[in-house]
Amino acid sequence: MKKKKLIFAVLAIVLAVGMLAGCGNGGGGGTTKDEGPEFILIGIPNPATGPIGSFGIGTPWAEQLVVDAVNADGGIYIEEFDRKIPIKIIVIDTESNPTKAAEVTQRLS
Repeated sequence: MKKKKLIFAVLAIVLAVGMLAGCGNGGGGGTTKDEGPEFILIGIPNPATGPIGSFGIGTPWAEQLVVDAVNADGGIYIEEFDRKIPIKIIVIDTESNPTKAAEVTQRLS
């Protein structure tokens, strides 16, 4: 029971960060508007190094745990395409630098 709660909590965090960081359609080749994207790409800025790097060390592991759980169920259901679409994440180190974090976030959107 606790494991499910943890997974859902981490999923909520990943999705919230993904919305702030910007989401893409993955640009998968061979897709049309009717078929939808092959996957949903979520970009996540993360302070993995630098003064606050200790706060970001475990987050890629936790985020990947959620991605694996969501994809094991087929992905996220998108009503527009009437199917589940798997998700992928890209984690970029901000080096604990607010300026770099802003630049990374802008590139991810």
